[in-house]
Amino acid sequence: MKRLFKPMEGRRNQLLVLMAGFFMFLAAVSFTGCDDNDSYEAKLEEARMALDDGNYARAKSILDTLPQTVQVLEYLSNAVAGGELNLDTLNIISTLDELDNEGNTGSIDMIGRVIGDENNQLMCADIATKLQAATEAILQFKLIAEMKGVELNALTDNQKTQLGLLGVTRIVLTLAHRICARVEGPVIMTEAWIQDNRAGFTPLITEAQEGTEEVTADLAMINEDLIYVGYAIDVFAETNDIKDDFEEFKAELDGNQDGTVTVAELNSYVENL
Repeated sequence: MKRLFKPMEGRRNQLLVLMAGFFMFLAAVSFTGCDDNDSYEAKLEEARMALDDGNYARAKSILDTLPQTVQVLEYLSNAVAGGELNLDTLNIISTLDELDNEGNTGSIDMIGRVIGDENNQLMCADIATKLQAATEAILQFKLIAEMKGVELNALTDNQKTQLGLLGVTRIVLTLAHRICARVEGPVIMTEAWIQDNRAGFTPLITEAQEGTEEVTADLAMINEDLIYVGYAIDVFAETNDIKDDFEEFKAELDGNQDGTVTVAELNSYVENL
């Protein structure tokens, strides 16, 4: 199997150490007795190799035929995140390095530059599908916790890191969903684009929209994801740059730091980004 990573310093090294196994590229998995191509172990290895090659559709098609185990569920989350959301370790590390060099840390750009097309654009018609994919990827970790008989905050550090990144991703997609409720797309979920275009969608949630079933559901999902971001923050070392990025993002979103994002705070976040 080809090696996709080499030893790195600073931000990259921090992320690699804490995300060992993240989205499969760092998984240290070895199997024996795989002569039977129909065996669980052989198929799991085949799925792992497909993930390592970026063939997410192939990996998912294999994993969907296997009994649900912790490893299968984690791999399935990786396949959905990589295939539908373009979330893989290389993309995330590269983006974080770019932002660090620009002095643009802790911003929405850390996900906004990953989940769009080659021009960072998100088509409004595609956002619902991407939100569903993010929810499916998160669901796998809920199933893992249920299988283990533990709360989500008792998952492994690697699993909580993945969950936190998925949480940030779903928050960004939910913000995009709310923007698309005000304007026609495409949208670009970066600070610069929002600053240049927010006159057309601020307040993000109008008085007429506030309290509707859709807005209430979006806020509930953002607040759920904020918890997952907190899990990832707790995993990172005290002096970690990635921890700082997540903390800054969380602090800007939850203005009064009470753990709950309100309509007023969401509007303020967009208006003051």
